Amino acid sequence: MTNDFLIGAIRASRDLHPQVKTELEEILNRAEPVKPKRVRDLVFCGYCEDELFEGSMIKDNYCQKCGRPVDWT
Repeated sequence: MTNDFLIGAIRASRDLHPQVKTELEEILNRAEPVKPKRVRDLVFCGYCEDELFEGSMIKDNYCQKCGRPVDWT
């Protein structure tokens, strides 16, 4: 299932409190991977713009600041 499908199911639910719906949507949106931004030799999170580590063998899979997964593809 995709996050868009899950968010649609949450919005359509009549059994959930509106605040619970909002919080669940926020959690699912934070789980969406972001593309890194490159500026010269540095790499930054595509969401919060905190610096990411990209070595020859190791890369950050998650941003250290906001916790979002990083999509290196």
